[in-house]
Amino acid sequence: MSYHAIQASEISEYVYCRKSWQLNRDGHHSVDVSRYVPGTEYHREHHQKVRKSNMLSKIALLMLFAAIGLATFWLVWSL
Repeated sequence: MSYHAIQASEISEYVYCRKSWQLNRDGHHSVDVSRYVPGTEYHREHHQKVRKSNMLSKIALLMLFAAIGLATFWLVWSL
């Protein structure tokens, strides 16, 4: 059994798209860059959705902490 050393650039490719990494490792290199356009667009849109989701989660958490803080403040001062 022989092992192929993995280069650092392959790790980033694998994280970005496992299928592309596997195809490149198997020797399937595409020269038709226009085939990448739909996949690249999909990845760009997905990245934007993930960033938006993360930002909305942080905002929701901040609002929750603010509500808890205000409720605590209100309870302490109303006693």
